[in-house]
Amino acid sequence: MTNKELNFVVWIVRQQIEIEKGRANKMERISDEFLVESFIQAKKMGLDLDFISILEEEIKLRKLNIDDYQDAMNCI
Repeated sequence: MTNKELNFVVWIVRQQIEIEKGRANKMERISDEFLVESFIQAKKMGLDLDFISILEEEIKLRKLNIDDYQDAMNCI
């Protein structure tokens, strides 16, 4: 596991704890790019479906197009 992947998993766990404690408002501070990347990685890793749904809802609230970000990430 790379450092980036490990940092992502740590972030996911922290967000899950915040969600369970009812303090999920920290999503507002996450960049659009990181939010979409997190959503994509969470789905690939098969993480908790409730958590994935929360990420997806935030993406919808921000009116982001996941395909735009996937195309950009594929070019990197």
